[in-house]
Amino acid sequence: MGISTALSLFRVARYTTKALSCINTQQFAAKIITKDQQPLSKLEQYFEVEKLVFHSLDLALYNVSAVVEGQEYMITDEKNQRLKSHNLLSLQQLCQHVKAKKQVVRQSSPYDEMVGGPIKVNNELEVSLGDNKLY
Repeated sequence: MGISTALSLFRVARYTTKALSCINTQQFAAKIITKDQQPLSKLEQYFEVEKLVFHSLDLALYNVSAVVEGQEYMITDEKNQRLKSHNLLSLQQLCQHVKAKKQVVRQSSPYDEMVGGPIKVNNELEVSLGDNKLY
């Protein structure tokens, strides 16, 4: 025979489970648009962007934001998902129709926190980036 609990039906031999009656198993995702996000299509059509910022998040993971009139906005696709890629050139290709005065890569290092340093201060590094259309 198998092992069973009061919360769910579970048999080791068959690996069957049953959801709790108090849990709604059919949850729907809501479309959320925050003030600090702009779809790529809107930026391509209406804005002159001061700066495109490619954020280096991890070893090879990037997302992109745009600075418009001093305000920084994360760039999203039409499904309100932030643009992200493991390839910087592919993000540049996606943003090739955005009229940007400047492009930069921005990286923030967690080194100070890792070695037990003081409360994190802004240690962001920004490097100018040209669009050589290598894509």
